[in-house]
Amino acid sequence: IDDVTTYTNGKSAEIYGVEVNVVRQFPELPGPLGGLGIYANATFQHSKANTGIEGVPEDDFFNAPRTIFTAAGTYQKYGVEATLAYSWRDRQAVRFSSYNMRIVEEPYGSLDGQIRYALTPKFKIFVNAVDILNSGKDPIVDERYGEGSRYLEGATYTGRTITFGINASF
Repeated sequence: IDDVTTYTNGKSAEIYGVEVNVVRQFPELPGPLGGLGIYANATFQHSKANTGIEGVPEDDFFNAPRTIFTAAGTYQKYGVEATLAYSWRDRQAVRFSSYNMRIVEEPYGSLDGQIRYALTPKFKIFVNAVDILNSGKDPIVDERYGEGSRYLEGATYTGRTITFGINASF
């Protein structure tokens, strides 16, 4: 047998936090402004996990960033549906390396937009823009050997993505 991989539960873990959310449409505004809206969401959490593995210190639970937030402006009126949103998530532990060192994803934020127009009730045209501010020089996934480390485990670069299309309902 070359390699054997086995999984075990950790010794103990705790996660606690709070999430706040605000959604507001402004239909009372005059004319075209009556389609404006906003939403914001923020999650703040704290976690600790003890793996039970000798030599591995207690640290954050996997995939549990301390802060996550999204803020967006929206528009829905006259057949137009549009959203411009910025989302951000804090650093998070994602797994162990083969040397029992935590692999950590660095913080990441993205500005995304979408606009859709109903030509008829059955046909809509749309444009989606993902990661608008990313020219391709910044990674969307930046994994490091340990929190804030300069040692790169892996990175994914994509840059902005824009798609156009037509939705048809039959």
